[in-house]
Amino acid sequence: MKFANDSPQFSYVELTLFIKSLICKNYFLKNRNYLQL
Repeated sequence: MKFANDSPQFSYVELTLFIKSLICKNYFLKNRNYLQL
């Protein structure tokens, strides 16, 4: 349980990066769909 103190901060950073990556992917896919139309 040595990582108990580091896990909340690490999970927060990992979660924010994951959400940002999802937003970027959705934004790219939407733009690509607009270009195809």
